[in-house]
Amino acid sequence: MKARKIVSLSLTLFFLLPLCLGSISTYGVEPYSSGDVNGDGKVDLQDIFMARDAIFGAELFPEAFTAADLNRDGVIDVSDILGICDIIFGTDQYALSPIVPNLKLVLPTNQPQLPNDGLEPEYSIIRACWESYSIDEVMEKTCKNYIGRVTGISFTLIDIHTGYAPTEKSDESDIFIHTIYEIEVLISYKGNNKIHEKIEIQGGIPGEYVTEQLEVLRDAPESRRRISQFWSPLNLGEIYLFNLWQYKEEFTPTPLTPMQGIYTLQNPFESEEAKNNNISAKDMISAFGQDKWEEFWNQWKQDNPEYLALLDQAEVEAATP
Repeated sequence: MKARKIVSLSLTLFFLLPLCLGSISTYGVEPYSSGDVNGDGKVDLQDIFMARDAIFGAELFPEAFTAADLNRDGVIDVSDILGICDIIFGTDQYALSPIVPNLKLVLPTNQPQLPNDGLEPEYSIIRACWESYSIDEVMEKTCKNYIGRVTGISFTLIDIHTGYAPTEKSDESDIFIHTIYEIEVLISYKGNNKIHEKIEIQGGIPGEYVTEQLEVLRDAPESRRRISQFWSPLNLGEIYLFNLWQYKEEFTPTPLTPMQGIYTLQNPFESEEAKNNNISAKDMISAFGQDKWEEFWNQWKQDNPEYLALLDQAEVEAATP
C-alpha cells in the first residue's frame, strides 16, 4: 500500500512532464505482455510515458494499446498507468501475464445491405480443383498459423499475374476483386503474428457488401466489373483456424487452400476426405503440440457450453487424455 501511495504521488510528475519528449516508436511483434507497451520485453518508465501520451491523444498500434489497457475496458486511463507502476514495483497481478483468448462462437447472421445507387452487379462463381495435403505438408507450406476472429471486411483490386494493384500494363483478364479480412489473433501457433493481422482471398462476396464492392469495381475495366466468388465467405465476428502462406514478404498472406487454409471451429473434430483429407481442426492444432490442443479445448469448452452439447460425446470424452 505504501508503494502505491508513492506511485500515485509520482504520477503527478509524469503527467506534468513536457510532451517535448515526442512519441516513442512502437513496432509489431507477437502479442505484447500486459504493461509492455513498447514491446521491448520489459515494463519500465518508457511504458508509463507511452501510456500517458495515449491519454493525451497519441495513437498506439493495436498491440501496444492492448498492452497498455491492463483492465481490458477499452480505454487507457490513470487506472492503467497505476497498474503499470504496480508491475514495476512488483505489487500487482498483471505483471507480464498472458492474455486469455475469448473463443466464444457466434451464430452467422446476414450482413446488412446498403443502397447500391441503382447499380446491379454481375456475379460469377468459379470452381477450382485444389490439392489436399497431409498435416506435415500443411506445416511445411504455411508461414502463419493462428486462431483469430474476423473483425473487418474490405475489398480491393489485384492483378493476379503480379500480385499488386492493377496498372495500365495489366492484362484485363488478370484483374480480379479480392476480399481483405481483418483478423484479431487470439492464439498464435506459428509465425511472427501481431494482434491484428490481415488476410487476402481472391474473389468477392456475392449478395453482401454490394455497395462496397461496386465502388471498388468502378476502377476495373468494364469487362472485369463482376463479383467473382472463389471461396466461401467468412462471417464477421466468427473465429477460425487459419493456415496461411505468403508468396512474397510484402504480400498479404492468403489461406493455403479453401479446404485446409481455413477451419471453422463449431466442431473441432469435423473432417471429410473430400474436403480436407480427413484432417480436423483438432488434428491441426495438435500438430503444434498436445499441450496446444489441451489449452484450446479447455478454453473452447468454457466459452461454448451450448455447442458442446451438440458434439459427438465419444469424441468429446477422447479429446483430452
